[in-house]
Amino acid sequence: MRGLGWTAKDIGVDTFVRTVHTRAPSVRERRLSKLFPLFLSLANAPVLVVGAGKIAKHKAQSLLRCDALVTMVAPDACEEVRAMALAGKVVFYARAFREQDVDGKRLVIAATGDATINETVMRRCRALGVWVNVVDDPSRCDFHIPAVVERGKVQVAISTGGASPALSRMLKEQLGGHLEPSLGAYVELVEQARGRIKQLMSDRGYEERRMANEAVLAAGARERLAAGDEQGARRLIDEVVEEIRVQKVEG
Repeated sequence: MRGLGWTAKDIGVDTFVRTVHTRAPSVRERRLSKLFPLFLSLANAPVLVVGAGKIAKHKAQSLLRCDALVTMVAPDACEEVRAMALAGKVVFYARAFREQDVDGKRLVIAATGDATINETVMRRCRALGVWVNVVDDPSRCDFHIPAVVERGKVQVAISTGGASPALSRMLKEQLGGHLEPSLGAYVELVEQARGRIKQLMSDRGYEERRMANEAVLAAGARERLAAGDEQGARRLIDEVVEEIRVQKVEG
């Protein structure tokens, strides 16, 4: 490998592979690298928010909506965080951050507003291999928290890689205007139909099942539901599923 001063031949292939895969990326590499879009399940996962001000509160609330187990630590807290702690929604420690606070956590958000503390949090997380997000410092983030448009189970995430959170919020508002409020209910109907199709076509291949599910999407139920006609939407989907059942019996 050129540019590092040695090659795989110089140090042995096994050592070379281990070294390349464990070398921490530089700040410049983090700025230039492309982000991998990912939806993460955090149900019952222990997470840590370092800080307890307004920004930390918003981060904690987002994590709670995903059923994460949230711990917060800071010498002082805003009124809303104290209320969340009193209600048992989060565990709050009114003290300075300690390195052992990171132990056992799935991910960490550093939202203290103090660059020195945030750096300490980041270094501890990196040492333990725990993902960390340092608010307003993209180059020190392992993950970014996107702006999200939600319609039930539909989630559309928008990120600028930390370049402009304001632009992410603007795009969220623009995109949200194109997704009808009934979309979440429509997804529920489609999910139910998918389960029925899976049972009916358990002996068929992926391609046939895909075409059947696309037939449900083309039935016009989404438009009916958006117009407030839930029964009509259900009827259209039922007709497609029934046609699939009849074709299987006859075929």
